[in-house]
Amino acid sequence: MLLCTSCGKHNPPGVTRCTFCNAPMGQQLRAMAAEKQIRSGQMVRGAIGLVILVILLIVGPGIYHSVKGAYLKHSYEEMNKTAVDKCNGQPDLDKCLADNPDLKRSKDAYDDFTNGGKH
Repeated sequence: MLLCTSCGKHNPPGVTRCTFCNAPMGQQLRAMAAEKQIRSGQMVRGAIGLVILVILLIVGPGIYHSVKGAYLKHSYEEMNKTAVDKCNGQPDLDKCLADNPDLKRSKDAYDDFTNGGKH
């Protein structure tokens, strides 16, 4: 219901002039239109937010898995290079590498991640 600012009486929605005193109802109509526009904008923003959330829920795990896998692989490769450098010149290179706890931890973390915990 629209309230006439001139006479204070309630008018049905959509009238352009007060049905009681014939005063123009422009200000109230503009206010109603502005309120409708605000509500419409809020609904659009809400829908966009929902779409973004759904996309992140679908795509996010794949991105996480790719990034974490790449990080663990890089970490293992760098640890392996460091271990080879430290063990270089040792009589048994394989045993030296196998005895390196940091390298073993790094390899286990990568293997667990890529194989789902199955070595």
